[in-house]
Amino acid sequence: MNGPLRAIAALAAATLVALAAGCSGTPYMDTSTTEVTVTGVVRVKGKPASGGLISFNPSNRDRKVPAFTAPIGEGGSYTIKTYTGENTVTFGGEVVKAYPMLGMAKEFCVVTDDGQVQDFDLLGDDRSTGYTAKGQMASKRRAGGGKPSGK
Repeated sequence: MNGPLRAIAALAAATLVALAAGCSGTPYMDTSTTEVTVTGVVRVKGKPASGGLISFNPSNRDRKVPAFTAPIGEGGSYTIKTYTGENTVTFGGEVVKAYPMLGMAKEFCVVTDDGQVQDFDLLGDDRSTGYTAKGQMASKRRAGGGKPSGK
């Protein structure tokens, strides 16, 4: 090989080695069991939820753990402990009795640090659950799940 072709071949080989080392094909999964507190307000159609339950499930392929559940209190407020990383958020109890379609709703949020504030407006204008007020799938789902505030 002449000089320029040898340099291109060496560069191509080095690129393939770097890509193979850095791309295992498996996405990063948070396996930490660092417990943090998340607070927020659950609203339904823009109004604070009255009662019910909120659950944060931090389980993933590499971290098999039970969900954390807390009551939705006065004014729709909640305080819950969970693990850092991606969490699937579901709702139950009184809020689902009043709005049965919420029993199927799932939110997704990334919990990053202690004291995080994560608000949810279910069936609201931002369509954060992906469901319209009639329980039909909304055509545009807001990225990142619930409506973060304060961060």
